[in-house]
Amino acid sequence: MRGSPLRRVAVFLALGLAVTAVLLFERGRGERRREGELAAVEAAAAVDDLAARLERERPETWVRQLDPGASAGGCSLVLYQRRLPMLIDMNGRILHRWPQVRAVGRARLDRAGRLAVIGADNLIKEYDWEGRLRWFFRLPRSEDLPHHDLIQLANGRYLVLAQDAGDLSDYLLEVDRRGRVVWEWRSAEHSASFP
Repeated sequence: MRGSPLRRVAVFLALGLAVTAVLLFERGRGERRREGELAAVEAAAAVDDLAARLERERPETWVRQLDPGASAGGCSLVLYQRRLPMLIDMNGRILHRWPQVRAVGRARLDRAGRLAVIGADNLIKEYDWEGRLRWFFRLPRSEDLPHHDLIQLANGRYLVLAQDAGDLSDYLLEVDRRGRVVWEWRSAEHSASFP
C-alpha cells in the first residue's frame, strides 16, 4: 500500500507524457499535410508568360498625367493585365511585384507586406512579401465563386464576398486562419427586408 500513491503518480505522469507525444505527433502531421496542400495549390497554378511580358513593358506609359500638387502621394497596388499584382509609384515605376501570383478582381496588401488575392483558381490566397503562398481558403461549395472583394479584418480573419451558383445571390463569409467559416450572411435569406 505504501508505494501505491507513488505508483499512481508515476502512471499518471506516464499517461500525460504519452498523450502529449500523440498530440505533438498529430500536430506535426497536420502541419506537413497543410504544407503539402499549399505546394499542390501552387503547382496547379497555370504557367504563362505574363511576368516575361511585364519585363518588356515601358512603365512610363502607364501614367498618363501626374500633378504632384493635387496628389496625396504614395504608391498603388495594381494588377498588370488584370492578373499579376505589382506595386508601382506615382511615375509608374515598379517598386515590387509577385511574378508567380495570378489574381482576378482583387488584391490587397497589409502593413506586414502580405498579399491577399482572389486567385485565378477561385481560391482566396495569402502570400508573403517574397511571393510564397502562406494560406489559402476554398469556398465550402466548389461551384460558388468568390468575387469582387475580400478584406482582412482587425482580428486577422478574412471577410469574403461570394456568389451562390444556384440562385446567383451574394453572401459573405468570415473565415479564420484555419480555414473555418465562423460567420455567414446570405442576401437570399434577407431579400424580403429589402424594398
